[in-house]
Amino acid sequence: MSPVPNPRVLFNEVPAGFPEPGKTTVYDDSKTIDPETVEIPDGGFLVKTLWVSVDPYMRGRMRHPGKESYVPPFAIGQPLTSHGVGVVVRSKNAELKEGVHVYGFFSHQAYSVCPHKADLIILENKEGLPWSYYVGVAGMPGKTAYHAWKEFSHAKASTPN
Repeated sequence: MSPVPNPRVLFNEVPAGFPEPGKTTVYDDSKTIDPETVEIPDGGFLVKTLWVSVDPYMRGRMRHPGKESYVPPFAIGQPLTSHGVGVVVRSKNAELKEGVHVYGFFSHQAYSVCPHKADLIILENKEGLPWSYYVGVAGMPGKTAYHAWKEFSHAKASTPN
């Protein structure tokens, strides 16, 4: 196979106010990757990113590196990262066979070489949900809403009249 495009969304500059596409973040399609020949370390794998989330907390990561926060800042010139879903294209990891779908933190680029499984979750999707659901209702935003509802709703079973 010959090289294919590996487009990505880069963090370009710290915004003064609202982030501006094309200024704060830029689309870069100058990179290519050959999925069949790219170097994969032992225990690693190549993943094709299918879906990434764009969440409000990401604005807090668009800051100067010296400013403290609960999450690290994005690095200027590097792809954004967030929760996402991908499919394993090639693997040197016994747990992650080709064709397996995974959920976790991904770079905002078409393909990524991952050195190890880290905190990625293997998605079985027995329900046949669209993969995009795993970055929404079945992912971090949905889990956040569920736990907040459980904590604060004080819901009670209804009794029939």
